[in-house]
Amino acid sequence: FGAGFPQKFVPSFSWGGSEQMSAYEYDKALEVARIVTARRKIDFSEGHARIFRAVWELAKQVEEREY
Repeated sequence: FGAGFPQKFVPSFSWGGSEQMSAYEYDKALEVARIVTARRKIDFSEGHARIFRAVWELAKQVEEREY
């Protein structure tokens, strides 16, 4: 996150630091989730993908209310 302090509210699926925050793109976040679970020898099923999408959508709703 670099020097300084991040803003008071840090959105889920975001990347950055005290100077600037940027949204993590859904497709990239999903790809990373698949890679991370595979490293742990866990099959990232379609059910996991649906849950991931639902969490993504809920996080976006929270973010919209905070700004």
